[in-house]
Amino acid sequence: MNNTLSDNIKAIAFQNDAFRSEIGSFKSNFPAIKGKCILGKDVSNLPKEHVNEIIYRTRDFNGFDRYNDPNGEHNKGRFYYGPINKDVVWEIHYYADGICRKPSQDPSDVSKTYRDLRINLEPRL
Repeated sequence: MNNTLSDNIKAIAFQNDAFRSEIGSFKSNFPAIKGKCILGKDVSNLPKEHVNEIIYRTRDFNGFDRYNDPNGEHNKGRFYYGPINKDVVWEIHYYADGICRKPSQDPSDVSKTYRDLRINLEPRL
């Protein structure tokens, strides 16, 4: 049975949410979803309490709408982080493996996809 495009997008959104939900934790509930989280230098240079809060807020982000999630994949988001008066911007890219050179041909298939989540700061919009 072939999946429809809508089914694939729902699978990708679920996998992205599951992947994000585990950043900053030590136990994986979704070991088949492989990937890494990379903090931009601007984020990693912040005091630890700010880094932790940014990770937690990225992990728990659910403010998806037609503007920041037009494809329904839950692969990017943006939120204001008041203590430093900046926006946190995160995005998940899909690759064929952990080397992150070749794009995944099917991001809905966890066996063929390695997720790369990047978290950076940008000036407030």
